Amino acid sequence: MAILRSSSSPSPLPLSDCGASDKDLSMCVPGGSNQSSSLKSKGFAAKRKRDKEKIVEKGKAVEDDRVVKRVRKCASLDSDSEDELDMDIFNGAKLWEFYFKPEDKLIGKITFYPISRVDFIKVIKKKLTSEQLVLFRETCFGHFLDMSTVTMQAQLIHASLYRKFHQNNEREILFRFGNDTVRFSVAEFGLISGLKCTGDRDYSKYVNNTNEFAERYFYDQTVTYGGVVSRFLSSNFKDDGFAVKMVVLYFVTNCLLSRGEDKKVHAGLLNLIGCGEFNSYPWGKLSYDYTFHGLRVWLKSKQMQKKRDLDIKEKGVRQYRMGGFPFAYQVWLYEVLPILKREDICSYDPAPSFRI
Repeated sequence: MAILRSSSSPSPLPLSDCGASDKDLSMCVPGGSNQSSSLKSKGFAAKRKRDKEKIVEKGKAVEDDRVVKRVRKCASLDSDSEDELDMDIFNGAKLWEFYFKPEDKLIGKITFYPISRVDFIKVIKKKLTSEQLVLFRETCFGHFLDMSTVTMQAQLIHASLYRKFHQNNEREILFRFGNDTVRFSVAEFGLISGLKCTGDRDYSKYVNNTNEFAERYFYDQTVTYGGVVSRFLSSNFKDDGFAVKMVVLYFVTNCLLSRGEDKKVHAGLLNLIGCGEFNSYPWGKLSYDYTFHGLRVWLKSKQMQKKRDLDIKEKGVRQYRMGGFPFAYQVWLYEVLPILKREDICSYDPAPSFRI
């Protein structure tokens, strides 16, 4: 039986905000609530094959509606994926097999964006006044002010990724930990983070939306992730509204959508925050895509295969970077790994509507 997060420690968060109901979540796990029997069924395998077939019409491949309707409730399929999130995935493993055999395991070293020692919440509390902190708490990110110090555990994440096995749903990852089969998808990400995970995440429509915030702090500039940090730390905010928008931009780019310092901030993203419409935006959906990208392709992409072999030859260690918001994945591991559950590593507070 596939174990979902909600089955181990129920959360009062409405699953509609994550894009799924309890029934929908179980349907997204191959075989539903009775996986072992379904996987052995030839009829089920044949049905999955039919569901994955594509209808070719006028030279264009269109996914069968049966698959789209079943998956959309759990993780809306995006047609506006950013180029940097598209990679050629190595699918050498057979269906329901681990991507890597025990003898293929490597010593790994993860570098997080930005450096994992940065305590964002502490920086924000130190920078803002008490009045500005009250305003920030009223935003969709306010609950993060109560989050404990983030300490990333790279080896825990690295070891867990070897437990991934191959399946056909490209919007989620399935793992085997001991005798348990568990899934990490946008629904679990939403339960952990408390962020909205449904709705249109295309922010390109804000590209031409001029606003006073962007013009005041980033006029005629190429805005980078590192530049946002410098501007946030060096600015003295006389306007509380601008202060909140700046801290939202800082938190989004350096925590939820973390990337390299030299990466550019999309104009649409900057204007979305500048015009003040960020509270209704599905940040969980976008943050999940960035996080999911790193979790899914870190050892499977053909582009990374040559670099992996070179790192092993020269240093004996596989080094790779991971962006997005991997701390949400780490918190999920605390609750689903059998040994961590037995040792009561992570306590669960049922009061808030989020887990982080």
